Amino acid sequence: MTERLDRIRLRSASPREATSGARPDEIEADVYRPVAGIGGPAVVISEGLVRPDPAHAARYGRLLGEHGFTVLVIDSAAARGRGRASRPLRTLAISEMTMAGDAYAALNWIAHEAGVDPARIHHIGFGTGGTAAALTAYAQVHARYAAEGRAFASHVSVYGPPIVRLEDYRTTGAPVAFITGERDATIDGKRLGLVVGDLENGGSRVARITIPAARHQWDGTPGAARAARLDLARLCLRLTPENRMIDEATGRAADEGAGRLVAIARAIRLNGPRIEPDADATRESDSALLRLLGAA
Repeated sequence: MTERLDRIRLRSASPREATSGARPDEIEADVYRPVAGIGGPAVVISEGLVRPDPAHAARYGRLLGEHGFTVLVIDSAAARGRGRASRPLRTLAISEMTMAGDAYAALNWIAHEAGVDPARIHHIGFGTGGTAAALTAYAQVHARYAAEGRAFASHVSVYGPPIVRLEDYRTTGAPVAFITGERDATIDGKRLGLVVGDLENGGSRVARITIPAARHQWDGTPGAARAARLDLARLCLRLTPENRMIDEATGRAADEGAGRLVAIARAIRLNGPRIEPDADATRESDSALLRLLGAA
């Protein structure tokens, strides 16, 4: 059993700080905690850039809480008042590095909570949050955002598109896993293979788990099958050692503003992927997730 705590406030480093002197963002997050447990593990969950679904966060808060995890859930878009914006506007306003910074802010907060073992805090992300969960495994991102040298124990990307590659692909050494659907059109298998290779060559053990017949967001609300209006699967970015995001198609900066807008506009396609909740696929991915976290 779990109890839901009141929403907390975090100070998250903004990717704009290094170039413009911007102040840290203040964001909100939800915490789910086991009713009992001392020195237990914890999970930071990065939600994707779909519109907010409180039931999704609550579901994973309950699931992981029942296995002894303290769970902190961040919706980077909703936390900045962008939850109801269109998908392209959310993607424009909330970069992958913003989500990575939020995750490290959450790590710092939860590591100081009573009842949490700081050495057993994991990062899980869904959709674009899964992209961020892979990003936080890289040593360069860790060096930029981590407090007191603290790192995640493991990283799990669940149907997260492999958007970003790093020129310096050294990692923190923590294991990384990708859980993807066999029929998920948002996952470019070839590019995912390149990202997996980067992570392995950088020092991490990587697992790839494919859920048979599953489409994108198989763990969504039952009965909510639909076709997404837009698809950003062609967006391919590269992070330089100077923490500049580059559009691989043009070689131009795509950190924020006009550069990011151009990159998104170039990559976007109408008639997005099929989104199809699937109870069997969800049970299988739940089991895989718990095994990866050592809770099965």
